[in-house]
Amino acid sequence: MLVLYIVHSISVTISETTLFIRYLTFTDPCEVGLPSVVCACIRLPAAACMISFPSLLFAILVERTMALWKRRDYDTYGPHNGYTLTAICVIISLSSTYWAASTISFEGRVLYCSAATSHNADRITLLAFSISAVNFITLVGILMLFAFNKFAAARRGYDLQTSYQLRENVHVIRIILPLSGFQAFCYAVFSISSGLISMYHDRMSPIESRTLLTISYVIPYYTLVAPVLMWFMIKWSQQMKVAKLKKLTTPARRDDEVYFKAYAEMWKNVTAFKK
Repeated sequence: MLVLYIVHSISVTISETTLFIRYLTFTDPCEVGLPSVVCACIRLPAAACMISFPSLLFAILVERTMALWKRRDYDTYGPHNGYTLTAICVIISLSSTYWAASTISFEGRVLYCSAATSHNADRITLLAFSISAVNFITLVGILMLFAFNKFAAARRGYDLQTSYQLRENVHVIRIILPLSGFQAFCYAVFSISSGLISMYHDRMSPIESRTLLTISYVIPYYTLVAPVLMWFMIKWSQQMKVAKLKKLTTPARRDDEVYFKAYAEMWKNVTAFKK
């Protein structure tokens, strides 16, 4: 997912930087805009990445659910489940991007590069709400996975393979749960705002609607914060694992050892006092 964050950021940065430079260098406002084809080539990769974020997080949930379900022999499946789910996510993202952009007119120039235009505003709104629904389902699914994983870990008599998969689920949940919550919030803000703008699109001028759509696109903030959040959660999870391992390897002190050690300390103090 880090690669997708970078691709999305590069796509948006190129778009914004190019338009900013053209605004500064061109005196004729009619020449500032970029050809629609160029804008589509710049922004559609960002749109595909935007769809990939929730789909990949949902795929991680599905993979970990399968690991919990088949925890006794999950290693026999190898990496095929991950490869298959990743391929499905890529196909869904590209297909959704093509569907949303299929009504865009590639004639003339545009003053602002965006995947959302007046021609496909309804499709973008529907896509945004669908993604928000996937985010909500993913968040609820992660909470359910945590509950079932905790219930399975509380049971006695499981083998080493089962123990490994349960501990791996705990490690993954620690990372994706905060990320899923933050992602659901950002996409909900974008979906609700774009839906309201689409509802009142006829009452606004093209400049007003374009400005509001630009302001409501909060996904760049998500791609900025999400890697930092993941880094903190991975570091915290590793610290938890190290602390647990240290606790397991530290020999427990028996009650008789504690008693005799305390008694010896008292005897040393009494002897020193007599001297």
